[in-house]
Amino acid sequence: MSDSAIKRIRQACIVCRRKKIRCSGDKPACAHCRRRGRDCRYEDRMSPLPQESLAERIRVLETRMHVLTESLPQHFTVPSSEADAVRRAVDAYFAHCHNQPYSLFSEQHFRQRLVQGTLPDPLVLAVAAAAASLEPDVPAATAGGWRDRSWDMLRDDVEQGGRLETVQAVLLHAHMDCADGRVQRGMLRTDIAVRICQRLLLMNEPDAALPVAEREERRRMFWSVYILDKLLSCARDRPPALLDEHCRLRLPRDEHDPQDPCSDMPLLRQMNATDSPALESAFSLAVGVTSILAACFQQMRLDESESHTLPGRCAHVSDFAATQSRLLLFEVNHGPGEDFRQLLRSRAFSPDGTVDPRRAGHIVYTYATFGLCYLLLNHPLVLRRNLDAGGKPLKAGFLQRCLHTCTTISLYLVGIFRDAQDLGVSLRSPFYSYCLTVAAGLLVLQIQAGSHSQDAQLLVDLAFCQDLLRDMSGYWACARHMFNSINNVQANSSHVFGFGMDNFTIENFTF
Repeated sequence: MSDSAIKRIRQACIVCRRKKIRCSGDKPACAHCRRRGRDCRYEDRMSPLPQESLAERIRVLETRMHVLTESLPQHFTVPSSEADAVRRAVDAYFAHCHNQPYSLFSEQHFRQRLVQGTLPDPLVLAVAAAAASLEPDVPAATAGGWRDRSWDMLRDDVEQGGRLETVQAVLLHAHMDCADGRVQRGMLRTDIAVRICQRLLLMNEPDAALPVAEREERRRMFWSVYILDKLLSCARDRPPALLDEHCRLRLPRDEHDPQDPCSDMPLLRQMNATDSPALESAFSLAVGVTSILAACFQQMRLDESESHTLPGRCAHVSDFAATQSRLLLFEVNHGPGEDFRQLLRSRAFSPDGTVDPRRAGHIVYTYATFGLCYLLLNHPLVLRRNLDAGGKPLKAGFLQRCLHTCTTISLYLVGIFRDAQDLGVSLRSPFYSYCLTVAAGLLVLQIQAGSHSQDAQLLVDLAFCQDLLRDMSGYWACARHMFNSINNVQANSSHVFGFGMDNFTIENFTF
């Protein structure tokens, strides 16, 4: 087109557009309307958006695109050659690890997303790796590969602050590290999970706009992180990262309980009230007794700010007395009663008469931990070490009474594991190896001390502990460590009681 050609105007007047003739576009009146003497009018045009407004719209769109991209799940893309092995390991996880005691998922929702392929790869691989040692058809090298790949994929998520699935996967890695005896690394990863929980405000009540099932899953996930954090405080020089007073989230329901949004669960601190109601949720009881266990671990520490002298430690205002009071209150409100086997039958059996491991897991954990609390508070080695720091020697009769009390509780604790095993409950939690070791060590001390009314039963229960620890040693390195600890206690049992206890410490029973 030449320079002399008429250029197309941006808009013709209404008259020229109606007659479909060329319009000069002059304003206030075009050439055609001036010749005809007509009223020339133009349609109003939208004024162009200011540059700042366009830039703002672009920024908002880019932000929304980024949020949507970040929220898209990394689809389950495990190679087909491994898919069957992964699914078998996932089945093993829900049969032997889920609710023992960690309840990170709703099993139904997890399996649905697994079939749909919408679960993040690092989470699926972490679940499979966590249970791979319990699945005989999965080679150790394959499980190790899943574990390494899962953590490599998690790094970016962790550095960017993490999501809910990130917390679940990191917690599984921390659990695996501790079970393998890599406690320091497990502690670091647990701390990562705690910090992501805090960033996501999981210690507070979830948004009421979320579906009830999703709110409950978030609740159970946080309390699972809480339990692992408290259990790791049994290790030397590792206080818990989550403090009870910072947990403003209500206690969890059991996975199989009806999801009634109108029925509020109590807060953790309300369990310590004398008028606290009895709870039906086994998971809530597991959380409550874990809080008491962490307080018992605090009593084992050498660096207590409280005086270690006997009068100071046994004063009614001491932390030691407060912990004993909490344990007694828990027993009054939620104690197992005389027949633990009947308790399991009434609360953990399916309609077909078989035990449901999902229901039984938290029940066994709760009352095994309850017994462990009593053992730690009355353990003669703990009391000897802590109270001797005050410079006042203890009478042998005092230690003997403590040992007798612990022996009674040890028999109770071993009975829980025996009843659970007889009813078909899977006892694969690495934490149980710790419980068994403390109980077995006390049985060894009582056998060496002699003069107990149930000497024959002591030998039977000690053999049961050793057999169960030997079985668990095939799955977890920490169980092998505990099993060897018991053998060492037996080999040196003649030197650990009475005045020979100076060369033996409670550290034999810890990580």
